[in-house]
Amino acid sequence: MSKPIGFYGCNYDHKLIRDIAETYGDYLQHMRLTDKYWLQCHISEAIRLEIWEVEETQAAEEAGNSLHEMNQSQLQALSLALINKSHGKPITYWGCDHLNPIINGLIQVYGQYFEAMSNEDCYWLLMRIGHYLWLNHSDLPPTEEAQEVYTRITELELPFPQWDALLTAIINS
Repeated sequence: MSKPIGFYGCNYDHKLIRDIAETYGDYLQHMRLTDKYWLQCHISEAIRLEIWEVEETQAAEEAGNSLHEMNQSQLQALSLALINKSHGKPITYWGCDHLNPIINGLIQVYGQYFEAMSNEDCYWLLMRIGHYLWLNHSDLPPTEEAQEVYTRITELELPFPQWDALLTAIINS
């Protein structure tokens, strides 16, 4: 899904977005998987804490506790389905295997389009998936550049609506 970060709503008027495009490329083609997974975890957590209204549901918690039963490609596909759930495509469109018991369970609870999933559950699962992928599919710490991106986000160098656009670009890259 090679598209520039502006396609996902990242606004180049913000210095941090310009710096990210300069550091990682406009398509984030130079971002290491370590940084991608680490940023997915941390930006999702920051968004969730910003919108937090209720705890994650038991269904989301059960799925989050079962991530070890899924391979890396299915976890990446689930991340795509979650971040793009508003696009009106069934989760199988994003590469999720409906025969996988965890995916099937999510479909049973939230529907083929994740239409019944709250934002809290969505960002909580994105956070858990990013954390799991970072810990289990990368043997490197995040780069200083990734840590700086997160620090600048949380120091509010980027307005809150841009956080989701950046997360969407990262997961889709």
